Amino acid sequence: MGDAQSVPSPAELAEQLSSAAFLFWQSLAEMEAEEIESVQLSAKSDGPGRTAKAMVADLAICDDRALRRLQAALAGMPVTPVSSRLQVENDTRILELARCPWMAVEQAAKEARQRLVDFTHSLTPEDLALVIVEANAELSIAEHLQERANSLWLHRGIVQLYCGSLARWGRPGLRKLMVEQHNNFMEGMAGLSEATMLAVKVCGSWTIRDVYAHVLGWNEYCAKLLRHWPEPNPEVIGEWKWLEGDTMAGFNDRILAARAHLTMIEIADGLTSEFRRMMRVFDKAGDAVLCSEGLTWGGVGVMSNFFYEIFVHEAEHAAQIWAFRAGISEEEAELNRSDDS
Repeated sequence: MGDAQSVPSPAELAEQLSSAAFLFWQSLAEMEAEEIESVQLSAKSDGPGRTAKAMVADLAICDDRALRRLQAALAGMPVTPVSSRLQVENDTRILELARCPWMAVEQAAKEARQRLVDFTHSLTPEDLALVIVEANAELSIAEHLQERANSLWLHRGIVQLYCGSLARWGRPGLRKLMVEQHNNFMEGMAGLSEATMLAVKVCGSWTIRDVYAHVLGWNEYCAKLLRHWPEPNPEVIGEWKWLEGDTMAGFNDRILAARAHLTMIEIADGLTSEFRRMMRVFDKAGDAVLCSEGLTWGGVGVMSNFFYEIFVHEAEHAAQIWAFRAGISEEEAELNRSDDS
């Protein structure tokens, strides 16, 4: 596992397990109920697939099995190797759970992951270092837990691969989605005073103005990646280089600070310009290019999925702004009712 400094603490591992689960469920929420039950998902377009429901059943059973094995190891009990017979039993449990109603499968997976998170919180650094010896491997408890976090990241990637695919949307459908989400995002500022946008916080410490500047910074980056597909020269995207010691929060703050001088009019104009640049790339790209791989904000990915993720990002922030506006509407309605009484 490397030197002691590279080993995550119990709290850090628990956070990794929780974060991976949060983002997995967030991505899965983009699928319709019937898609979860019926669409065959695969890491490769020509590979064998399984439904999201079966995937979630697998996660529930595997998290539960991992927890029981790690608890046994800590108790000094022998850990039974994963034999062919045990694997068949495991697969049978997965199939049985996958036949249950979706809500039961979802609940089982969430509860199994939470038990694993709670268990991880209860460990000491010494517990994490305990090595479990099996036939073909020697892994510490920390490494077993890391595998469970990584597994969910991989499953999330498979879900995302489907969610933004041309196979799901078709070219016209994906274009329509992008236009609608961008328009909804931009309409969120309509009628708001600049004072309101500079003062009201809708995303942690970020004001409405900060949210639009944040999205502009990322859209500028995305437009450059798309216009220089599959991979730009490093100097083209130098502003967005990940620096040693960076965190996502720090990275976002740096991108936001670089746009602190912009007025709301300049931010709105910039968002419109970057949208047009991205749509020109989309309209010129053939289906083969839209299905090709290149550099995205998350590493190597498929172009159609990248377009989808860009506008999901806009949608997520639009929801924060519209939630604030809905609050205004409710307050205004309440005042109107008071005036009429």
